[in-house]
Amino acid sequence: TKTPNPPPEVKRRVLEEIINARLTAQQATKLGLQVKDAEVERAIQNIITQNGITLKKLKEDLIREGSSYEDYKDWIKIQLLKSKLIGLQVQSKVTVTDGEIRKYYQAHIDEYKGYTEYYLRHILLPFPSTDEDKKRLIYVQQEILRLLKEGISFPELAQKYSQAPTAKDGGDLGWIKATELTPEIRNIVTLLQPGEISPWIKTHSGFQLIQLEKRREVPDKTFSEAKEEIYRLFYQQKMEERYRQWLTQLREKAYIKILL
Repeated sequence: TKTPNPPPEVKRRVLEEIINARLTAQQATKLGLQVKDAEVERAIQNIITQNGITLKKLKEDLIREGSSYEDYKDWIKIQLLKSKLIGLQVQSKVTVTDGEIRKYYQAHIDEYKGYTEYYLRHILLPFPSTDEDKKRLIYVQQEILRLLKEGISFPELAQKYSQAPTAKDGGDLGWIKATELTPEIRNIVTLLQPGEISPWIKTHSGFQLIQLEKRREVPDKTFSEAKEEIYRLFYQQKMEERYRQWLTQLREKAYIKILL
């Protein structure tokens, strides 16, 4: 079977990205900017570390997405060149005023209100697909509750019975805001005391048992505490906007003919 052609707007968007990448590379060359292989490898290592994966897993994911490690390295190289160009050509022209930061803080004050966080663990059992599975599910649910009453720890049972990716970590979900929980879980978790365990809860992914390990109150974030975070947000937005303007100017000077 023939692979269907992508729609014109997709083809144009891909071409735009290719053109921008080439213009970036050309301008970097003119300015004597370079990205060494060691810089690319270091950047990839940082990405791997931040995402908690291995190089092998990254390569497998790239292949699954129809790409390759070499293509990915080329893309990283362009991003590093872009970063250097921004630093040289754009950065000095970007300013963020205290007034802008304060105005944003006032307009988004609800985002900086205090909230309660819950440290949770869970055990997930998927929905049964057959009558036999249903009998097995009921048995396992009752068995887990029985073992908990006997004093077996929740993490130990999560490792043994849970079908969630967190099973290997004892069902550890870490700190979660109430607003990040689904309604059926939130309605129960907010009533639990530290150390208590919920009844079985029917959720979109299966039946879950939740343990509240601890809770904490996160206070309101004052303007002075939020200032740096808002500054970075504004700065990044303005940098990207200046970079797009700079690219537009480059394109106006270049001869580019696109045939679709």
